[in-house]
Amino acid sequence: MAVSWMEEAKETAKKYADALKQQSQYLIDQQNQAKQNTLDAIENERLNAINNLNAGKDTIRQEALNNAKQANINRLLSLKDNQSAMSRAGLGTQGIVGSQVNSINNSYGTNLNSIIRDRTNQLQAVDDQVNNANIQYDTNRLNAINQYDSNIANLQNQIDTQALNQYNTVYAQLLAQKQQEWENQLAELQRQEAIRQYNANLALQQAQLEFEKQQAAQSQKNWEKEYALQKSQNYGFSNGSSSGSSSSSSKAANGRIIIANPYTGKVNPDAKYGVFSYNGTDSGYQPNNVDGKKLSKSGYTAGQIFDNSAYGSTGISLNNQSVWKTSDNKYYVWDGSINDYIDVTSKVNFRENYQGPMKW
Repeated sequence: MAVSWMEEAKETAKKYADALKQQSQYLIDQQNQAKQNTLDAIENERLNAINNLNAGKDTIRQEALNNAKQANINRLLSLKDNQSAMSRAGLGTQGIVGSQVNSINNSYGTNLNSIIRDRTNQLQAVDDQVNNANIQYDTNRLNAINQYDSNIANLQNQIDTQALNQYNTVYAQLLAQKQQEWENQLAELQRQEAIRQYNANLALQQAQLEFEKQQAAQSQKNWEKEYALQKSQNYGFSNGSSSGSSSSSSKAANGRIIIANPYTGKVNPDAKYGVFSYNGTDSGYQPNNVDGKKLSKSGYTAGQIFDNSAYGSTGISLNNQSVWKTSDNKYYVWDGSINDYIDVTSKVNFRENYQGPMKW
């Protein structure tokens, strides 16, 4: 049963944990979207910067082309001016005039080389700027990726921790709930069993009480019948005339009239030393002594000493019988069905020493 509780609790706790993760997934999605937006913005900035730098190349090329054209125009103008001057002077193209032409052409070549060199240097500078821009934007992109990945990892760890706490909390609550339900069921079963046992014991006690009442009523009838018979026959003692008798008088030492035990029809020999009153009369059959040693109440009943398990030889209950005590610390219980006292000294001593009831 406990295993099924644990499996059920684990399954339910996992559902709660998974639900929390699903509810928190939008936070991860937001970070991923923000990461993509940032990377897109960095890429757009890089493309714009590179495009702007590359656009400068066209300007450099155009300026270089314009400068080359202007240098060539200047060369042609210089040659024309030189030709005109030489013509006016009546000079030809040889000698000094030829040397001047060469100088103009050489100067043009030098200027053109300078223009080309400047163009190359400027284009290289733009390429360097493009490379630097790419490096910078790649660095920015990597930093953004690392930052967002770190944020996402931290967020995921936070969500996982919350989900684990949710799992543990629900798991513990469900186990405690199942444990309490089981304890409640067990307590209810124990309560019902206690009621059943109480009712069974009560029924047994009531049956026993009814049996004792019937036995007592029958005993009373037997005694009344015997007593009426004794009175009609003027029942008394004579030497050797009555079994179990040790007295020749119908009166005990304490002055009460001795009658026969209604169960056995006999007189206990100790009756001559004294008998207890029978039903409040001046007669009796139960001796108030054992071998002449007077009896007094110990304060116990047989049921208290023997846990309500005291029964006579005929099955009649002795639980309500007093436990009697003599001056020499002997204990006895009267069993009318055998017309004698039962010595229970050892059991009473055991009960008093160990503070617990015994069985008869």
